Amino acid sequence: MRRFAGKLYYSGPGSDYLDVTTFIIRGDEIAFSLASVTQEYGCWVADSTQTAILNHSNGTYLAKNVNATQQGISLSSPWNITFTIKDGEDEKYIEVEGVLIEEGTAYSFDGELEAV
Repeated sequence: MRRFAGKLYYSGPGSDYLDVTTFIIRGDEIAFSLASVTQEYGCWVADSTQTAILNHSNGTYLAKNVNATQQGISLSSPWNITFTIKDGEDEKYIEVEGVLIEEGTAYSFDGELEAV
């Protein structure tokens, strides 16, 4: 079991990111906790620890129906999030990319997470 944390940045201009506080790789799944931090919408925190399951056909991990809240208000539409581990050989860092989908709109992200 390997545990990581850090920021994954959304594609495009700006400094919007996913603040990943927990990212634990355990076999065919990833347990994670994160918040989406954007200038436009503020900070939305995913409810509790979530799980993304490995899709063996394409190597991505998928978490469906991830609920998030902001100051006690829930999202109207849960997120679907995919993660792809691009480089996981180093024990100190892993390179991750993925997509967060909210209400049919896809937001790509990528970055490095550090071992904790």
